[in-house]
This record gives sequence, structure tokens and C-alpha cells, in this order.
Amino acid sequence: MPLAVWADAMDVPIRVCANARLGGAASQPANHDGQLNGQGGWDIGLRFTNLTNLTVQLGQLLVDLPLHMCGQSQSSFNWSWPPKWTCPTVGKVTRLAINAHGQPGRLYVGGTPDPNVSRDPKADSQSISVNSLPSVAADLKRIYNVTESGSTIFLMGCVAGQTTKGTELLKALSQLYWPDRRIVAFTTVGYQAGNRMLRDGNEICMEPGMRDTKDINQSAPGSQASLDRIKQWDNLNNEPFEPGMPWASETSPGAKIAENGQIIRQPPIDY
Repeated sequence: MPLAVWADAMDVPIRVCANARLGGAASQPANHDGQLNGQGGWDIGLRFTNLTNLTVQLGQLLVDLPLHMCGQSQSSFNWSWPPKWTCPTVGKVTRLAINAHGQPGRLYVGGTPDPNVSRDPKADSQSISVNSLPSVAADLKRIYNVTESGSTIFLMGCVAGQTTKGTELLKALSQLYWPDRRIVAFTTVGYQAGNRMLRDGNEICMEPGMRDTKDINQSAPGSQASLDRIKQWDNLNNEPFEPGMPWASETSPGAKIAENGQIIRQPPIDY
């Protein structure tokens, strides 16, 4: 069965609800990208501290799925602590979004660099980048094993797919570590507004999704570009050079896609 997982690093602006279906509904919306408060099409929300921690949680889904995935009432389960439940049919992940801060050719899945130093070796070594791939190869293999053939993996971070650095990362991942998977990274700056994405406006967890802006450079809070994003929140237009801020997807303006070592989609917006 389809199993779409949205995974947040600890330092990103949102914390997606464990039941990642919009509004906690039992079914997905007909138009996954049509609502303003979140993106449809996701089933499970996770939060991870580093890549190894993410792979452990993804591996657990091969055995146990959260209660809302089971299609049974809560009374059907014998509760224990920590709570455990097993669904009658458990499949592999068909869509995975790894939501973390990015730079061209790099996704910081183990924490962002210390801003007070010129280079942070720890953050770099725990990131997903061409140079660090050999050191995180075991975790990448585990992600490969828990995803279906033909599944889609999103590096859901700002500008991680930008320039030749992003292209080389996507080619290396899709050829050496995640063959027969579509790998998506973005050449543009992503935007998430936690206050706009709160579930029902009053819960401590948020709906899934990242908006794909038309910006290719990060901007400081309060800058004109930052203010423009707030103004464009209600405009989901997906045209690359027109006003609007659609949900980040395989077809949004900044999506660069690789499969089996080849770039199969070069976005209209790149540096």
C-alpha cells in the first residue's frame, strides 16, 4: 500500500503531526496541493536527530505502523508502554521527504553548522553531500532498503539541488546509493510558516509541506524577499516566473530530479 513519510530534522521551523494526513483525516484530498495550510499526500510525520535516527524510525515502519494507518478503532488494540501496534498489511515507503536545512549540494540532516565558525566539520560530516556520502553510506543503504522500487525521495531543504553542486549530489545518490528511486532536490529557497500550518490553528503540531519560492538566495527576516513570501502565502500559482508560492513537489519551479545517475528534470529556475 502507499506509504508517504514526512521526516523533520530537529532544527526546522515545523513539527509535522504523527498523523500527517491533512487535518488528521482518514483519507487524502483529491488535490494534494490545493490547500493553503498544508500539503496533502503524506501519511506519517517523523522527527529525527540525525540520519541514523531517521533510518531506525523508518526501519520500524516495516514492522509496526502508527494507529491511524491500521484502519481499526483504538479499542481494537491492547495498549502497553511504549505503545505498540501492528497493522495487518505493512508495506515499504513509497514517498519520503527529508526536511532539513540545505546549501547547494548539501542537506544538513545532523544539524546546521555553527554560525560562529568558518567551517563546522561535525555538521558537514553528518550532512548528505558528495564528500560525506561514503561516511553515511550505511544509513543511505538502510533508506534504500525501506523504500519501494520506483519510490520518490525528496531532499526537502532550501537550494540543496542548486548549481552543479546540487546536480552532482543528485547524480551520485541516484546512481551509487539509491538506484531505481527518483531523487528530488530544490534549486530555490523553501518556505515554511509554522503559524499558518498549525493543525486547526491551536495544536502544537503542524501540517506537512514546504512552499517552493522563486528565490535562489536566502534572505534575512524582515527583508523584502521575506515580506513577499508572507504576502504570497495565499497564492498557490505554480508558474515559474509568475507571482505565487506552490507546494514543493516534482513539478514545482525549483524541483531538480535525478534517476539512475541522470538528471531527468532540469528546473526552469536555477542559479
